[in-house]
This record gives sequence, structure tokens and C-alpha cells, in this order.
Amino acid sequence: MGMLKNNIVVIILITFTLACVFLTSCDSVDDLAKSEEQTSTVTLHIDTRAVGSGSTAANEGIKTLRVIAAITSTRTVVGNVFYQEGFTGSIAEVNEIVFSDIPYGNVTFYAIANEASLGLDLQAVSEGSVLQENEWENKIVMAEQYFPLLRRDIGINGLPITGIKTVFINQASQTIEIPITRVVAKIELNFTNNAPFEIPIYSLVLGEFMPDRTYLFSYDDGGKLPIPSGVAYQNHVFLRTSGGSGVTIQQGENKELLVFYVLESQRTDIEPTPYTLGIETVASGVLMNPKPFMQQRFIKRNTRIVVDITIDDRGGNKIEWEVKDWSDVAVDVPSFS
Repeated sequence: MGMLKNNIVVIILITFTLACVFLTSCDSVDDLAKSEEQTSTVTLHIDTRAVGSGSTAANEGIKTLRVIAAITSTRTVVGNVFYQEGFTGSIAEVNEIVFSDIPYGNVTFYAIANEASLGLDLQAVSEGSVLQENEWENKIVMAEQYFPLLRRDIGINGLPITGIKTVFINQASQTIEIPITRVVAKIELNFTNNAPFEIPIYSLVLGEFMPDRTYLFSYDDGGKLPIPSGVAYQNHVFLRTSGGSGVTIQQGENKELLVFYVLESQRTDIEPTPYTLGIETVASGVLMNPKPFMQQRFIKRNTRIVVDITIDDRGGNKIEWEVKDWSDVAVDVPSFS
């Protein structure tokens, strides 16, 4: 009888233990499922410090802004927002962007401002779609028909500005910051006329350093300038507009001649340097044969290169250059196209 009683007690204890284990397991599964289903409301701030220390000149800021969010491990898109109205060209106006229902875990955010300036329309990147591996981090854009571009021609689409950041999401409400960088460089040509006559300028001839493609996003390529493989280069001529009279530099005048934007490049493969500039004053006349306007053999995105050209009292010329921070500059737009 005592043996039977002990057996019953043992059976009860085993049953109770199994029940506890089962219930604990169920709780663990529920917690895991709950954890996997947890989502966050993410407030994204755009860090504009990377675009320069000065204020942004007209039309060099954000006209449109798209931010795409994707789960880092699966590359599944979980958000694609686009802002257009309300921007007047100032980068600083973009305060915050809110994403709802972003799942916990590592999420990569891709910010693209003024996508149309590179001929892009990314509206079709829908939620639930999967980005191909390295489709974005190393995305190459064919851009020879969009750059170089004159300052006066950026009024509609602006300039391309991009940034990437991967963040671990683990809070119901989370605020993050993503840095953005201009995809292009800015070149300013200043002209001083010390000759005893006025100089009408009809065209500017740039050397063979205009690339046909660029990376959409900036990244560290082991300290090297990241230039896409297969890139081809060409020269470019800025001509006076049809029916225009070009730009005339009066005797003794110091004038900002031209401001334009180029894709980043690096040319150490040919001699002499292709980073040259030539100036024509009449339909068949040459004021300055193509000559190097800087010593370095590369142009990095998000930089500003200031080139000072001086014509002396005997008609000779001198070129000086400097790489500076990209800051606000007042521009007198000449009649070039």
C-alpha cells in the first residue's frame, strides 16, 4: 500500500513538472514571437554637416528627398518615403522623417536627395521587394548626360546628395541620424583682366576629365578614391548661348566667370594631365590655349575648387587654384550653355 502511495506521488510530481516545462516553453515561444513581431517608430534626422561648413547657396540644397529602409540581413524593403513640397533649396530645412512599423534588428537607411538630377525615379522600390546584394551600397549611375552642369541649370532638379547608415533598432521609439554628402564637386572660375583692353569670352574648353559614371553613394575604398571600373572620360565645351554675346571682362575687372559642377574623377593614366582649361574670345580666336588649371590628378565629390585666371598687361596668363570647403557663394550667371 505504501509503495502504491509513493508511486502516485511520484507520478503527480512528474506530471506537474512536465506541465511547468510545457507552460514555460509556451511562454518562451510567445516571447520569441512577440520579439520577432516588435516594431519601432523611427525618427530620422538628416545630418547636413558633411555637405560643408557654410550655408547652402540657392538650388544647391534639397529639393526632393527620398529615404528607403531595408532589413539589413534579408535586404527586404520596409519603407520608401518621398518628400517634395515645402523645400526651398535649403538643406537645413529637412528636420525629421518618421518611419512607422520598422522591425527590430539591423535596418539600413538609404537617403537620396534630388534623385532626378541623375535621371533616377526610385518610386518603384516598393515595400516587400528585395534589393539585390550590393545593388545600393555600390550602385553605379550612368550620368554623362547630366554632368557637367552649369550653376544656372540646377534650378529645377538641384544636385544629387546621398547617404547610407545601418542602425540596430531595439526600441519602440528610436531617433537616429544619417549623414549625407554631395555626389558632385563644384568648380568656380574667376577672371582678372589686367590687359589694356576688354576681353569678350565666347567659350571655355575643359579637358578630358568628365566621367560617364559615378557611384551613387560615397564609401571608403581603402583610402583610394572610389572610381567605378569601366569608366570613360570625355572633354567638354561651354559655349555661349544661341544669340548670346558671351561674357565680356572689362579692363581692370575681377569677375566670377563661371560656376559648374562635375562628377568625381581620377586620371593618372595619361600624360600630360587632362585637367586643363582653354578660353576662346572670338569665333576663331584663342585667348588661352588649354593648360592645366590644377596640379592634382583627381577631383573628389563634395569639394569646391576655386580657379583664378589672370591676364596680365601684355596678354600673358596665369592660373592659380585652391581646394576649399563648399560654402555659400554669390554667383553672377553668364550666358553660357
